[in-house]
Amino acid sequence: MEVEIKSVRKNETEPTTKVSAEVATEKTIEPDENTSSSPEAKINQIHVPDEDLRNQLADMNDSCSSGSSPSYFTAISRRKFLKGLVKSLPPKMQDRITVLKNLQVQHVKIEKQLYEEIYQVERKYQSLFKPMYLMRKAIINGKADPLPEEPQWKEEECDFELPETCDFNNIKKMYEKTDESTPGLPNFWLTVFKTCDSIAEIIYEQDEDALKYLNDITIDYEPFAYRLKFFFNENEYFHNPYLTKSYSLKEHIDPDDPFSYEGPDIVNCKGCTIDWKVNKCLTEKFVQGDEMEGGSQLVSVESFFNFFNPPQLTDDLTEIDYETHEILHKDFKLAQFFRDQIIPKAVLYFTGDLNDDECYYDEIEEEEEDADESGDAAEEA
Repeated sequence: MEVEIKSVRKNETEPTTKVSAEVATEKTIEPDENTSSSPEAKINQIHVPDEDLRNQLADMNDSCSSGSSPSYFTAISRRKFLKGLVKSLPPKMQDRITVLKNLQVQHVKIEKQLYEEIYQVERKYQSLFKPMYLMRKAIINGKADPLPEEPQWKEEECDFELPETCDFNNIKKMYEKTDESTPGLPNFWLTVFKTCDSIAEIIYEQDEDALKYLNDITIDYEPFAYRLKFFFNENEYFHNPYLTKSYSLKEHIDPDDPFSYEGPDIVNCKGCTIDWKVNKCLTEKFVQGDEMEGGSQLVSVESFFNFFNPPQLTDDLTEIDYETHEILHKDFKLAQFFRDQIIPKAVLYFTGDLNDDECYYDEIEEEEEDADESGDAAEEA
């Protein structure tokens, strides 16, 4: 069974609003000459035969009168309003809307073909990328030592002091003992992970030593699925040479809700069993409990390696609670990030050419705006 996990809002309710008796009427209200251009006047000019819709318009009128925009309503309120608006239209107009929505269904079917072809092209080109990924792996792990080359891009001048906040100092310490004789690029993947906010937030102190053994990440494509593979050198934590995470993609258009189709989105995932070595499990630990409760207990702990043990979806959707929705929503986003960004562009995250921190882009935009304002001020002077 395929289940598409979308972002949900916890306890989303409609705002409490008052109903204006002046608006709740079936007659068209003639606008006053002095107020005809105001938002509330425009709302009052609408002929409203439906009581529920009149109440919605009354809410909008109250919001305009108080100086706020109707956009403050929840998505549920806006959806109900527009549904009610369409139902209030003359039958001929409703027939035209039906034809337009049928056209939209045909558009969705063609769009599905487009997405499927794009996905197949992506699978095809993966075989062309593979030799480069193998060379990258060999260089990172010290199996190949390439001859020096001239950059095939324009290097940006960068002069800055290393921030003393966040985890930058700890990252810097990982490279303090490197020299000309150091093979490859040690801690490459751990550095990439720790400097990407979306990954760093699920890495905990006890995970870092194990992640130093990570030597490669690959992706295997199937017709409507893909599998991420995390390869590790032999280590003291687990026996697995690699860990996997598989993702199933949406294959079909829901006949009951065709307009929800937005491409082959992830609909389910499956992890793998980690064969932990004795006393080296990073996802569980024993804690001392009350002797009356049986002494020590095995409890789960937060860890990056929980990524390989996601919640399992059931056929009964009513059993999926808010917390599970949120976990899977974040998981699916992270999988897409690995697929689209980390695997193909890892070195650019290692060098700082790419950054997944939204605040970073906000800072860049602010700097550009400040520079533009300074330039304008200089010209005016």
